[in-house]
Amino acid sequence: MGKPLVQFTPDCIQELKKQIMIWATFPIRSKGDCVILSKKILDSGAGYISESTLYRLLLSNNKSHSFYPNTFDKLSQFVGKKDMTDFQKWFNQKKETDLMHGIITGQSNNIKSLIKVCVHTNSFNPLYLYTEQLTDLDFYNKMSLGFEFYQSLLINKNDNLEFFKRFAHLPIIRQSFFEQCIDPEFKLTGYEEGLKYYLKEVNPVKSIQGHQDYIFGNCMLFRYHFLNNNKTLAAMHGKQLYQKLELKSDELDALFIFPRMRYMNYKVWWYDLNNSAHKVEQQINDILTYCEHHIATWQENELRIAFTCMAEVLTYGNYNRTYNIKLKNIFKTFLESFSSNFINMELQDILPYTNQDGIYVYKRVALI
Repeated sequence: MGKPLVQFTPDCIQELKKQIMIWATFPIRSKGDCVILSKKILDSGAGYISESTLYRLLLSNNKSHSFYPNTFDKLSQFVGKKDMTDFQKWFNQKKETDLMHGIITGQSNNIKSLIKVCVHTNSFNPLYLYTEQLTDLDFYNKMSLGFEFYQSLLINKNDNLEFFKRFAHLPIIRQSFFEQCIDPEFKLTGYEEGLKYYLKEVNPVKSIQGHQDYIFGNCMLFRYHFLNNNKTLAAMHGKQLYQKLELKSDELDALFIFPRMRYMNYKVWWYDLNNSAHKVEQQINDILTYCEHHIATWQENELRIAFTCMAEVLTYGNYNRTYNIKLKNIFKTFLESFSSNFINMELQDILPYTNQDGIYVYKRVALI
């Protein structure tokens, strides 16, 4: 006799799919992506799930979601839970947290959360009083909160400046919205001004946290203006990073890996902006050597960050392609954890699978 089938409620199925997308950290758009995901689940220790099962769950238009309990146990383990019972318990707790934010899970998209209502009507006093209470959210609840603020601002018909002015100094907004839900493409109206308000609260010489916040804000502004060929504005933020702020090697090593790798890699663009070809080559080689020396000590998320930061710089810069090959060879084992074919792919085609900037995760999840 076969194992009994189970039926998740539709809203629980939706949340499981979202969590799979988040934990996969790459877009799942095809059967080929399901093959890669199947390997990632197996490598995580959760067990084997066929690509056809994953395709049926994540990409098929068939609304019948009946799977064996063992399949849901494995998927639940992949997203950090003990089994399907533990996932259901976590999901029920999440619904309670969502309801606290005025988000009604599983209901029509026409029902706005209280956060959206407050943002869209400029009702910032009650929203501020509520938000400043949120001091002990875990990583995923912070991300959920950040995504809700991002979506609220994205569809806001106002200019968002009053929100940024009022909220940019709140720790929970800095962490959940600005840092975990980075908007590298500056799709939000007024986002540049929002980052400037974020930076107003930063003292770059006071602490390691000050260094990290200062680097984060200025790197995002420098990146945006460099890629959009706004040389004057790019130079302004580049000077803040590479002339005003002079970090010693021990201070650099004390930073979290994201601000550290952004700071090191965007320096290539800084030299490029100043037409210093020799310094560009020297900086690229220095970063490649740094990666070679540290790669054995990095966990998967650190490997993703280090690879993505440099791959982005090489992709959007007109540099010798031998650097691309060297980078892929250094990260060969990491790339082959996705597929043996990744080592032969172009960097721009690999980036969607390794880039874990928060808002890219939001966009993948929003498609579910």
